[in-house]
Amino acid sequence: MAPDQSDAGVIITAAELHPEWLVLNYISQVPQDELARGLVDGQPKRFDVTDDLGTEYEVNGASGGGEGAIRRMDVKLVPSVPSEAKYLRVTLGTGVVVITL
Repeated sequence: MAPDQSDAGVIITAAELHPEWLVLNYISQVPQDELARGLVDGQPKRFDVTDDLGTEYEVNGASGGGEGAIRRMDVKLVPSVPSEAKYLRVTLGTGVVVITL
């Protein structure tokens, strides 16, 4: 079950734990002024991921799409999440989301 994100401009919908990487799936809403200027990539202003062990994750790829102001993104991060980790902390421009593992 995902943590409450009702006030966020970016909603993390899934964290996929793979043997060699992590994928975060999220949905974002592009502000109307950015839409009007053609800025519709939907990327959060800041995207940092760490865990309770201090592991730092780096973006290794991304894909996504959308229609209108809504964007869906899948972001691949490395390294993989250690089996000993208890949570992920995702820091976005809109706030912090903690995902219990």
